[in-house]
Amino acid sequence: MPADVLVVTPSSSLGETIRRTLDETPIYRTHVVTNKSSAVVRADEIGVPLALLDMALGEETVSETALALRTIRPGINLVILCEDNSSVPLFDNLQPWILVRKPFRIADFMNAISKPQPSPAATKVDTATPWLNDVSKAAQHLTRLTLESSAQAAL
Repeated sequence: MPADVLVVTPSSSLGETIRRTLDETPIYRTHVVTNKSSAVVRADEIGVPLALLDMALGEETVSETALALRTIRPGINLVILCEDNSSVPLFDNLQPWILVRKPFRIADFMNAISKPQPSPAATKVDTATPWLNDVSKAAQHLTRLTLESSAQAAL
């Protein structure tokens, strides 16, 4: 069964080109939308594991769309499409994500997504305060701090 891919681009011609290219392989089934709200609805309906976001949407829209997609699908893989000669923002809040340059080439896309990527959950682990990720460890840590100090300092 082919994997669903969501393409978010304001360009219907680019969306159609990507759809045609990916649908020629038996690996992917492509869904093209033009804005954030359509992307969120479609991702929720079909449970896409991969989304391609076109930088032509604008940096802010790409960031907002990616965050919205990660809210409903935390493990979604993000691919950012940008022009060959343009610089790409870091998008630290979206890590991990993959960069693919336009014009869209299936070989570039396959090479980019085949590289091992850290999982989104692994990138959010706070090594300085690991007890914040576990309720029972947080309670134990705060209890220890309370016992080691005065009650007013703990508050």
